[in-house]
Amino acid sequence: MDSLNLTSSLMRSPHEYFKDALELFKNNQFDDAFQLLDAAIIFSHNSPFYIYQKICLLYQLGDSEKCNIFIVSQLEHLFKHGSLYILCRSIDYLQKVSCYTINELRILLDEHSVPYCLADSYGIWLTHREKPFFNLAKKALSQDCYELCLCYCMLYLKLHPSDAKICYMQGYCHHMLGNLILAKTYYEQYISLEPNNADGHVHIGLISMELGDYDTALNHLQLANSLNPNNPEYSLYLGECYYAAKKYQEAACTYKNIITTESSHLQSCFNLSHTYKKMSKNRLSKRYTKHIKKILKK
Repeated sequence: MDSLNLTSSLMRSPHEYFKDALELFKNNQFDDAFQLLDAAIIFSHNSPFYIYQKICLLYQLGDSEKCNIFIVSQLEHLFKHGSLYILCRSIDYLQKVSCYTINELRILLDEHSVPYCLADSYGIWLTHREKPFFNLAKKALSQDCYELCLCYCMLYLKLHPSDAKICYMQGYCHHMLGNLILAKTYYEQYISLEPNNADGHVHIGLISMELGDYDTALNHLQLANSLNPNNPEYSLYLGECYYAAKKYQEAACTYKNIITTESSHLQSCFNLSHTYKKMSKNRLSKRYTKHIKKILKK
């Protein structure tokens, strides 16, 4: 008999569970109603819809504590798998039953891997058709608000496929926050989409230097220089990488090439003087020290 009941249960659709749950709820059979609704959540490929329906019924029932606990337990799942609308509506119900302060809500969302900026704006996205998350991410980046920029990038990706510009912003933010491995992953995605853009290779080179992986750093910095040979800053990074890798001859050649093109490039002169000193070529080191003094007098 139990086997037959199980078979018949598996043959029912999540929507049938949901309809029966609503009927039981109307008849004040709340425990049975929520059991059927849980079955709909488990068996559905669109579980966020039924999770949201359960939130609505818990709120309608007036059980604030259970409603709060259930929403909080589902926040991460709703962000990953639900629509932005359902997520924001769920946060709205959470505030109705709990009345968190904005700061408390930010912390709670962040703890459950939901962009904390929704604490301030979930109500806006329920009513505004236009959702300028990309522009908001750019604005946050321009203000050096790296965590906020990442939040808007996450929201943008809920509505759009990933693209090169978003990958670059994510890589840059994680780099500035010191998340080097994650930053490198995003920059690698960026150059897979924009293989001829020197910026991505430069950033991977700089991160690889910080990680002590000089071979990878040199490969990317050399490629960046070949893609944009007229950028002295890229050449400077390459020289610094040679120096860090103890390839002093290559570092000196790189600095000299910069100075040949731009004789007053002060940092290259400093670096070249120091590199020659490291190579015990004191005469050449002093020569560039004198050159530096001339530049500074001017």
